[in-house]
Amino acid sequence: MVSKVAIIGSNGKIGKILVKKLKDSSKYSPLAFVRKQEQIEKLKADGVEAKLLDIGEASVDDITKAVKGAKVVVFSAGSEEDLFNVDLDGALKTAEACENLGIKKFILVSTIGADDRDFWSSPTLRDFNLRNYFVCKRVADKIIQSSNLDYTIVRPGVLLEGEGTGKIVDLDEVKTDRNDVCFIQRADVAEFIFQSLPHLDKMKKKVFTLGNGDVPIADIIKSL
Repeated sequence: MVSKVAIIGSNGKIGKILVKKLKDSSKYSPLAFVRKQEQIEKLKADGVEAKLLDIGEASVDDITKAVKGAKVVVFSAGSEEDLFNVDLDGALKTAEACENLGIKKFILVSTIGADDRDFWSSPTLRDFNLRNYFVCKRVADKIIQSSNLDYTIVRPGVLLEGEGTGKIVDLDEVKTDRNDVCFIQRADVAEFIFQSLPHLDKMKKKVFTLGNGDVPIADIIKSL
């Protein structure tokens, strides 16, 4: 039986890659959410079920109706211009919608160092004025961790363009003060989420920080 996976943030770079992986699989069917009608038309032309949803403006009731029927919900939306309404409240509203529907499996794309205030002001990041971004991610993570959801939180390092390697650093070695593990291709984040889907029962209520490495993603997940 094909499981429907809803992706909030389907027009983002990670979301686009994940939607394609789901579409090309035999086990999953993507339900993509985007903000513009032209994006809907393109997705439908590619054979993807898609719906209009502005996560910053939508109510919990709107989101509840939109994701009904999904087995898993992935939240990968983000907005530099509207952190509070998208990255923070958008994630929380989506989590509430999942609770309303009894959808237990919720995957949140957060960021490396969300739980480490010292990292926010580290020499690497000090000049980028990212405090508000990290605060929103931290609060969203904390509230979702206190929910009844079987959440899986993914905290990727600094996101890079380009093809994925299919490999990440061993999870025990990821440290926010090590620059060599603070970067990862978006494609590898999407691949980690995709490969996680059959294993969410053993990944529930856990947080995974991701960085570039030389261990195959499949081996990492198998070892959990």
